[in-house]
Amino acid sequence: MRPLIACLVLSCTLPLAAQQDLVVHEWGTFTSVAGPDGRALRWRPLLVDEDLPSFVHSASQPNQGLRYTLARKELMSGLVRMETPVLYFYAPEEMAVEVRVDFPSGAITEWYPHARALLEHGIDWGQVLLQPGVTAPLPHEEGGSHYYAARETAADLVRVCGDNKATESEKFLFYRGIGNFDLGLEALVEGDAVLLRPQQAFGEVLIFERRGDWYGMGRADLERRPQRVPRPELDLPADDLEPMLAALRARLLAEGLFAPEVEAMLATWRDSWFEDGLRVMAVLPTARTEALLPLTLDPAPSECVRVLVARLELISPEQQQALCERLAQAPDLEAGRTELRRFGRFAEPVLQHLLPRVEELGDPHLTWQVQSLHRQASEAMQP
Repeated sequence: MRPLIACLVLSCTLPLAAQQDLVVHEWGTFTSVAGPDGRALRWRPLLVDEDLPSFVHSASQPNQGLRYTLARKELMSGLVRMETPVLYFYAPEEMAVEVRVDFPSGAITEWYPHARALLEHGIDWGQVLLQPGVTAPLPHEEGGSHYYAARETAADLVRVCGDNKATESEKFLFYRGIGNFDLGLEALVEGDAVLLRPQQAFGEVLIFERRGDWYGMGRADLERRPQRVPRPELDLPADDLEPMLAALRARLLAEGLFAPEVEAMLATWRDSWFEDGLRVMAVLPTARTEALLPLTLDPAPSECVRVLVARLELISPEQQQALCERLAQAPDLEAGRTELRRFGRFAEPVLQHLLPRVEELGDPHLTWQVQSLHRQASEAMQP
């Protein structure tokens, strides 16, 4: 009888409870790619194959009963990819909560469970039911997806009813999106150093670089002034990520997340955060998170912790040089596209880095490859 009861509650037959020591925690990632001048590039992060289970709702799916539908999601571009924010709830007893997330400078592209309305700039789940201590079958598909790692916490079961009264259950509220805003941090590779240009104080930031089987990590205490930080020495084996994991674990715990939430976040992003490349990772100041992503909860929780990690990807000179060499040797445009795909969702930003420098290299074939690939990418964005 649980699903029926949940739908009755979510049809507003039960008044909203008082605050009653409700605790809400959230984690997620804002990913940007720094351009040649250090400022964030506009890119299309959804060009690669979908990494979410098929039961997750998408704004580009037909027949979702949505007020706003995004056509051809893969063509959407922005300065920031908002990745896998999840909202966890800890209630003292079964209760209903109204949940809405606004995204003034962006659009929501995926979410789960059902939402009452996908807004032009945000998402409204309406009233959801929290059930502490209750277990229920959760959707699961064969095959790898880092979506499931976020379930490994002690958070309450969340039940939501859709328009057809079918109930969807999960251990959190999940959503993703694309935004057009400044993270407040610019970064520029200058030889053996990274120039960090913050517009606000970030506290401790971590710098990670990996090339093949080796990686390095560094730290910087980032206030409002620019700071030049040495690039990490690649002296740690890539099959032992514990030093980097320990640094991130300590940073996230210091922000107030519970230990199982931190482990769930690290498990979710272990592959992506530590892939080849150079990146800066910082926790966005709480006030900035609240401004970019206002969260409305009724009743208001007694504790609300929101930890959004700003991931700033840098395209290193070594990556550019390696791609130049491979493109120069690629016999045709299809071979060039194959080489570019090695960079996955960051392929387009890498290409933007190469554009300003190919002509000065004096290789006609390389210039043709880069310009042709960029022209194709630009034409693909036309409606």
